[in-house]
Amino acid sequence: MISGRPMSIRLRAVLRRLLRWSAVASLLLAAVCLIALLVLVAAVRWVPFDAKSLESPETSSFLFDRNGRPLRAFLGTDEQWRVPVHLDEVSTHVVNAIVAVEDKRFFTHWGVDPVAILRASLSNLRGGRIISGASTITMQVVGLSASRERTLGRKLRQAFRALQAERVLSKQRILELYLTYAPYGGNICGIEAAAQRYFGKSAAALTLDEATLLAGIPQSPARLRPDRFPKAALARRNTVLIRMLEDDKITLPEYDRALTRHPLVGSHDAPGLAPHFTDLVHEAYPRMTRIRTTLDLEVQQRAEALVAEAVRSNAAFGVTNGAAVVLQNDTGEVLAMVGSADYTAVSTQGQVNGATSPRSPGSALKPLLYALAFSEGAALPDTRLLDVPTFYGGYHPENFDHACQGLVSADKAMAWSLNIPAIELLQSTGLNRAVSFMRNAGLATLDKPAGEYGLSLALGTCGVTLLDLAGAYAMLARGGDALAPKVMIEGTRITRPEPARLTTQTMSIRSSSIASPPRHLLSPQAAYFALRALADATLRPPEEVALALKDMEGIAWKTGTSSGFRDAWTIACTRTHTTAVWLGNFDGRPSPGITGARAAAPPALTMAVWLQNHRETRDPRWPRNPGGITHINVCAVTGAPSSPDCPTTRSVMAIANAARLPVSCRIHQRMSIDTATSQVLCPRCAEGHACEEKVFAVWPARVSQWFRDHQIEENAPPPHFSGCATRAGLVAPRIVSPTNGDAFLVQPGRPAEAQKIALRAVAPAAGSLLYWFLDGQLIASVTPGTDAFLILQPGSHRLRCADDLGRADEVAFNVTAE
Repeated sequence: MISGRPMSIRLRAVLRRLLRWSAVASLLLAAVCLIALLVLVAAVRWVPFDAKSLESPETSSFLFDRNGRPLRAFLGTDEQWRVPVHLDEVSTHVVNAIVAVEDKRFFTHWGVDPVAILRASLSNLRGGRIISGASTITMQVVGLSASRERTLGRKLRQAFRALQAERVLSKQRILELYLTYAPYGGNICGIEAAAQRYFGKSAAALTLDEATLLAGIPQSPARLRPDRFPKAALARRNTVLIRMLEDDKITLPEYDRALTRHPLVGSHDAPGLAPHFTDLVHEAYPRMTRIRTTLDLEVQQRAEALVAEAVRSNAAFGVTNGAAVVLQNDTGEVLAMVGSADYTAVSTQGQVNGATSPRSPGSALKPLLYALAFSEGAALPDTRLLDVPTFYGGYHPENFDHACQGLVSADKAMAWSLNIPAIELLQSTGLNRAVSFMRNAGLATLDKPAGEYGLSLALGTCGVTLLDLAGAYAMLARGGDALAPKVMIEGTRITRPEPARLTTQTMSIRSSSIASPPRHLLSPQAAYFALRALADATLRPPEEVALALKDMEGIAWKTGTSSGFRDAWTIACTRTHTTAVWLGNFDGRPSPGITGARAAAPPALTMAVWLQNHRETRDPRWPRNPGGITHINVCAVTGAPSSPDCPTTRSVMAIANAARLPVSCRIHQRMSIDTATSQVLCPRCAEGHACEEKVFAVWPARVSQWFRDHQIEENAPPPHFSGCATRAGLVAPRIVSPTNGDAFLVQPGRPAEAQKIALRAVAPAAGSLLYWFLDGQLIASVTPGTDAFLILQPGSHRLRCADDLGRADEVAFNVTAE
């Protein structure tokens, strides 16, 4: 016993030393762990971390009509289906299922789950292989943007970045990133794309059995795709349901019901409706993920059917394509846009958007010019415009039917699409002012200096788009207030807007989504005058109105036909909608025989009537008087405000308190007539003569000639008193080339332009214009001192030159063919 006591003492000493070393080692280990923890905390805090690196700028776009019906979807530029979502856009079943199966302690850990790590480590040690992982949802989110190799180093980096992410992002945002970028098989990323692809519905509409089926896929997307491996996907779904039951996210009855259901999985391709419209919207907003557009799918489909039928009906004339636009007047919203008869047709360039391609509008442009003239006092609806042969330098415009009407009211001239009065009105309004007004009305393609368009602008020889022209007519329907056409409903969420290269049209479309007040361009009264004329069937030429359309009410419409029968247009406005239709060929080939009235009016007016019956309350008395209109007395002959010399007057509408009115009638003039000679006396020659007062009509020479040609009484004044010394000093024009009796020889083989002669007259420079008439027909009007030119034609001819006062000279000459 004595010998054993020292042994016991030594053992106790050893144990004490071991305990001291253990304590020291524990303290050192604790210190190391504390230091490591502090270093980790500092690193998490100070090592740079860009939360935006977890997001991809490449997103898919889903477009819907105004009522939420899907129209079309676009892949991201990386060829992935990916739609960013917010939690309020996802079914709660989805969130509960993902948290239950992927990371049950997601809402309590800091990005790394120590309990899950310990559990996974023990399972893997017991199994001798990797059986389960410990990745949290946060770790998966940061891992989606990193390399995919399976190494310990990657896992450690992933855990570190997860801690950093949790410091700067909310749990809600981390879940949203997971729901956006998690893989669901193939090129499908995120819950929204998966819901649309597999079930044809949004993630917000997923049922419990559908949500759990999708929640299980990210574990192994290639192995659990429900469209390819339904049994494996269902087995995984059942696992998700069990986890949700264990976590009290569902009740036992809900679990039992879901377990018995087999979701109907399909391969739902994205719709391809309204392709030209959706192309335009996507080009304008390439980074918007979900867009509720202004389009009304029912109106769109109706418009598509009408365009297709119109193209078939006019195929015999060589028409291969058409386009249509329907706008809501009060907002400028595009309810329908048809870009071609068949988007898929390669032979007819079907993917070209005819609604946004500039074409020549012909007479469809004229109502804008007339409305401007009414607003600025250049004309009244009843003002008589001169529709007689006219030359503007070397420019000789003609009407569509090559005939003239003489004196015609402004409203009728617009309804009849007369060219010569429109040019006269453009001259009085001013070319620069007209171009500026049309640009402000939305015709963005009028981007050249005004002088490059010239007076032929009144005939629609420029290029405008159907969408822009429809917007300009909608401006009239709004009473003169301009709004850009709008394609997107407000409130649609935008993610990282990074616009692509934009065209003029898409720039206009983008600007229309920015709330801004309308631009006031015209008085409501001027817009009313223009629409009233277009809605009055009694003003139209009889051949333009089909029998089936004669009884239309509450529709103001205008046709247009471009030069060479290349474009046929009709724009029709009702109280609440504007419909525009174009027919023609994208390659510019003419379609002989087509006109706006024959080809484009039937579909446009049919659409307008359909809208009256299905989308608005018909107002047969539209357009309605907006107020602010008075009545004034005008000359019954000229339609100008009456002067004391006008023999008869009548009362017509005019804008009340207008800053400017057309000049008073200058045609009717009171003159003193010598009772002995019946000649006109001026104050200098009236002395000693018995005279009486009479009123005569003093028309420009070109109008007088037209009256004479058509045997219309013009009430022209008699000649001036021949003995007047003052009048004797006024020299009449004298023709110096050609001379009376000249003979000319033309050669049939030579170009006509090479066989023309100069027409030259000597006249006082004070005169305003000289009018040249060949065989009674006006052929040119020039200023004194300027030559006109005549292409010779065989025959005997009489040439007359007259000035504004009616003084004239006349010669005869002969032309023979060699």
